[in-house]
Amino acid sequence: MVERDTELRQTPPAGGYRILLVDDEAANLQLLERALHRDFQTETFLSADAALTALDKGASFDLALVDQRMPGMLGIDFLSRVRKTHPRMMRLLLTAYTETEDLIAAINCGEVYRYIVKPWSPNSLHVEINQALKQYELEHQRDQLLEELARANNALRSTNVTLDEQVRSRTRKLADTIDTLHAVYERFALAIRGANDGLWDWDIVSNTIDFSSRWKSMLGYEIDEVGNDPSDWLDRIHPDDRELFDAKLKAHSKGTDAQLLVEHRMLHKDGEYRWVLCRGVALRDREGQPLRLAGSQTDLTEHGFLDRLTGLPTRSVFLDRLAITIERARRRTDRFFAVLSVDVDRFKVINKLHGRPIGDLVLKEIAKRIKRTFRLADTVGHFGADHFAVLLDEIADVSDSLRAVERMRATVECPVDVDGCPISIDLSVGIAVSTSGYERASDMLADAETARRQAQGKGGRCSMIFDEEVNTRSVAQLQLDQELREALVRDEFRVFFQPVVSLATERVVGMEALIRWQHPTRGLVPPMDFIPLAEKTGFISEIDNWVMFEACRRTKELQESTGIPLTVSVNVSGRVLHQHVLIDKVEGALRQSGLEASRLTLEITETALIEDVGASQLLLSEIKRLGIRLALDDFGTGYSSLGYLNRFPVDIIKVDRSFVSNMENERHTVKIVQSIVTLANSLGKDVTAEGVETQEHLVLLRDMGCQLAQGFYFSKPIPIEALRKKLLDL
Repeated sequence: MVERDTELRQTPPAGGYRILLVDDEAANLQLLERALHRDFQTETFLSADAALTALDKGASFDLALVDQRMPGMLGIDFLSRVRKTHPRMMRLLLTAYTETEDLIAAINCGEVYRYIVKPWSPNSLHVEINQALKQYELEHQRDQLLEELARANNALRSTNVTLDEQVRSRTRKLADTIDTLHAVYERFALAIRGANDGLWDWDIVSNTIDFSSRWKSMLGYEIDEVGNDPSDWLDRIHPDDRELFDAKLKAHSKGTDAQLLVEHRMLHKDGEYRWVLCRGVALRDREGQPLRLAGSQTDLTEHGFLDRLTGLPTRSVFLDRLAITIERARRRTDRFFAVLSVDVDRFKVINKLHGRPIGDLVLKEIAKRIKRTFRLADTVGHFGADHFAVLLDEIADVSDSLRAVERMRATVECPVDVDGCPISIDLSVGIAVSTSGYERASDMLADAETARRQAQGKGGRCSMIFDEEVNTRSVAQLQLDQELREALVRDEFRVFFQPVVSLATERVVGMEALIRWQHPTRGLVPPMDFIPLAEKTGFISEIDNWVMFEACRRTKELQESTGIPLTVSVNVSGRVLHQHVLIDKVEGALRQSGLEASRLTLEITETALIEDVGASQLLLSEIKRLGIRLALDDFGTGYSSLGYLNRFPVDIIKVDRSFVSNMENERHTVKIVQSIVTLANSLGKDVTAEGVETQEHLVLLRDMGCQLAQGFYFSKPIPIEALRKKLLDL
């Protein structure tokens, strides 16, 4: 990959299609190029300006894949300019889900053909690009046909001979045109068979519709079981989706929307409804009136939008359907709906006691029970782990949602029998109701999840309705904040240590310091229950100072009692990172404890670093001059890590546990981890894998070239005395 965005790099030809890749992050371009170069010819650019310059100089491409967030020019603006200068090029956008509302507007006006949500996988990336290229071929064939017909008409008009000669000439040319049409039709039919979408062609003048065999089979029908009347299509649309579909159809027919684009449910022959994505565009006369409307129908259940374990819609699909419901509700003030955020209480305990395979069986059974509770019009989603969500459509009032929760509890909260072992199930539920006037789907889901966390805070097996006017949470937070400040004075905080193991020797070489709160009435409180509040109130500075000193002191004692030259890692909060006193506090902890600076590692998240890149670089440089090591924590969970690796003087990259824990079940996750390890090693940085839980994890990571690991496979976080005993017993 080149270093200057004024240069470009072309891969050796590997396919018939040419793809333009634009991203201001060199590492992101490298990943895209690696995923696509075997099947396509690709050219990469590190800026929109460089890509536009190449296009102005005559470079041609079949498809452009562009990142949305780039300095100087957004991806949407770049594709808008490309559309004007290269209208036949297919335009795809890489973006985060939270930006999809702006993108849908861009799609509707024709600026963008489709968007791909980060983080992407190679398989989904290929599916989206192949879909776009199939559309590109169909449009190319259409243009060819129109050009051939135009040439035939020009040839006929240009004939300047006698009437008899004109007739014979036109007859001959008409025969040639028919042969051409047959050839084009055969190519078009072949493209249809190769596409996975169902195609339709609506003749507005005769009011008849032709459906491809794939369109019919998508709904479970044979070729002769669906007619050509518009009712054969429209009557199969779910009644609750018909109003939105008709509105979108009307908007495109009038020219308000550049294309027909709507997600809705279609009745399958088996009596169930399937979610589909309908796209279409009109052919108009000189006055702009539609003559024909043609397009495609995509079965969303066949394109990776369902959770692999439960078969339920994923978070992105759930949010799409919630957005449609919100849009539909704007046209009917008497229409109410609700979102339920559902968590299985103590599910981690189930996984720990019975193992993950049993946990997966329990989740599948819970998913079946939840889905069985609700109507076909409702949507049940699974967002991973033990988190579910339900979209309750068409409710009369808030009480309907409460009754629905009670029905769900009656069905779900019965013990699950796994191999003769009954496993108890309890649910915590948060409820958000549309009466609050939500404009965005993400806001409504977030409120439901907030209410669910409040329910969990009450001990679980509880339901709460989100109400921003209720000050219960504020009072609880004030009380917790006061208890936090008193905890430091009363010496209630404890430092636990989780060993860090060398994968080459499987011996403990270091440890991570993790704070716990020994509450007088609540027992041992994990950091996730109080650290967010401490960061919000600013008390995190005092907590970090205490942990820093305690970790250094305990590590020095442990070294002297065991004779093992251990290192210790301490997390630095983003709120503390840019405070000028941080260096003084670190130096003070090292001086008072007697610990060598080289034995201390500060762990910092990428989110904290990129809040102020310039200040972060200066601060980390000062820390490095002290001889302290730096680790980039939670690597891979954001979108900026790759681009900042060379800008910050980090020594260690910590692979987030979410990637490591999924390596056994998801091949693409293994590839992601391998890419991170390879990249880190090439930059001369060590890699620590978090969340190692199985022997298979250990073997995979060792084979990848990963140096260090920590996780429950070796040891959970334990008190200092337990760790001392563990080290002496080795």
